Amino acid sequence: MEINFYGVLQEDVAKVACVLLEKAYKANSNSVLLAANTEEARNFDAKLWSSISWLPHCMAGEAREQETPLVIYDLNLSQDISVKNQAKLCFILGETPYNNLEKFEKAYIIFDLRDSNALKANRERWKTLVQKDYMMRFYKQNQQGKFEETKIG
Repeated sequence: MEINFYGVLQEDVAKVACVLLEKAYKANSNSVLLAANTEEARNFDAKLWSSISWLPHCMAGEAREQETPLVIYDLNLSQDISVKNQAKLCFILGETPYNNLEKFEKAYIIFDLRDSNALKANRERWKTLVQKDYMMRFYKQNQQGKFEETKIG
């Protein structure tokens, strides 16, 4: 299991997630995106409909979930991530509380370094997940908007 933390400094977390999800889609890798609540899930859904390169997706529980490359889960409704689309990649936004990542090959945790709550939550998440002996990396966005791997601890 590989977990990649992305600390965003220059732009919107959802925009960075869209870029990463687009790469996953182009590589034919099914994904799930976990949102902390209904508003975050709907906002991300709307962002995908209006993004420059549209990504096929649906909300969890919709009839086409099994054949859709990206499924958005609202964790406010349920913590049961059924992965009907056979996703190998999991994307987590901000401080969304979810650490049960064993069913995935890779996880991408994308959060705003300027948000003290998200920073605190993801420091705690790192401490919890590092005990599970996962391969973990932290990428910090530089002033030019590029992500660079940064060593932790």
